[in-house]
Amino acid sequence: MRPERDRTSNGPLATYLLQIAMLGGYLARNHDPPPGNMVVWRGMTRLHDFAVGISIGSSRRCANRKPHRMGTVNSRNRVRLLIGMPSAKC
Repeated sequence: MRPERDRTSNGPLATYLLQIAMLGGYLARNHDPPPGNMVVWRGMTRLHDFAVGISIGSSRRCANRKPHRMGTVNSRNRVRLLIGMPSAKC
């Protein structure tokens, strides 16, 4: 039997790659092969989705207005929110 080794002992790049692969569904068990391209791609996509969600959530809002409910936001304001532009009514 092969001795067990830590998968993150190769260096910092391997550590980050493993974390991204785990976002994509890689389980990192002892006898699993290294993560493949598809798993890393899924992890990068999920990481990008997190980054977009955080940027939308932390975008500048008007101080004197309450946030819109989803039912009252029209398509123009929804696009403005998605790309980070302030609403025209601010």
